[in-house]
Amino acid sequence: MPADPILPAALGFSALAALRDALGPTPPATTSSPAAAPSPSSSGQQGLREAFAETGWVSLGRILDDAEVDRYVEAFDRSRREQAHWWQNNGIWQTQLAQPLLACTTFDGLLQHPRVVGALEELAGGEVVFQECTLRHMAPYDGTQIDGITSWEREGGPAGPGAGTDTPAEERGTATTGRRWHRDGGQTLAWHDHPLGVGYFQLFVYLTDVRHNTHSFAISPEPVGRPILDEDGGLDHAAQLAAGGVQEIGGVRGTAILFNIARLHTVCVRQTQAERKSVQAYVSAATD
Repeated sequence: MPADPILPAALGFSALAALRDALGPTPPATTSSPAAAPSPSSSGQQGLREAFAETGWVSLGRILDDAEVDRYVEAFDRSRREQAHWWQNNGIWQTQLAQPLLACTTFDGLLQHPRVVGALEELAGGEVVFQECTLRHMAPYDGTQIDGITSWEREGGPAGPGAGTDTPAEERGTATTGRRWHRDGGQTLAWHDHPLGVGYFQLFVYLTDVRHNTHSFAISPEPVGRPILDEDGGLDHAAQLAAGGVQEIGGVRGTAILFNIARLHTVCVRQTQAERKSVQAYVSAATD
């Protein structure tokens, strides 16, 4: 099977869009057994909503098999090689490519994955709209200063909330974890008129294994309906971290999670030789 097209990096975005239109519609993505799984039962759907309401996130488990992950990783890596000047440093030991669908059709299939769309529509209460997609890469890290990281904590040692107390003992040692706790959009995107208090979801798909000894992702669980505990104009998160704690969300490659972007969350940067590769997308409920 030929590789999915990646358009030349020398073209501007307007030219890319025109060229992509000239290429014609993207063929339907092939799916395998995870995508062909039956829709969740009504009890499973209820459990999905209850879990999201209680914590602000849910895991969909592994939605991609090895062959599917390999296909996305190959497109991800080709983009980094051939479109390197489009990849931007976001200041937290990540480089990212925004709106990759303009130049690479491969990731259309991931956003249309039945498990993803079904879960999002169940949580949103109807049809959804994908607002933005990014590819994100985290390189191996050796302890260099990172200006965008706002807190460092030594795992397994004395520290405040979020010290990694759920890390297996054999993986603690002297490693440190860098975090930048935040809410996307501050508190403005915690829509209180939505049953789950969500204005935007984020889809987060791991293309590499994410563990407690690699770069990872964490959220401080918050139940829907409870007042936001941040102080100092939303900059002081100590009360929320004390109340909700820290839940690191790992998974094997091919795992997908959904979370409320208005909930407190963070990247976790660690000294590691492992890369982290992910696809992330903002999603909202469709409006009339």
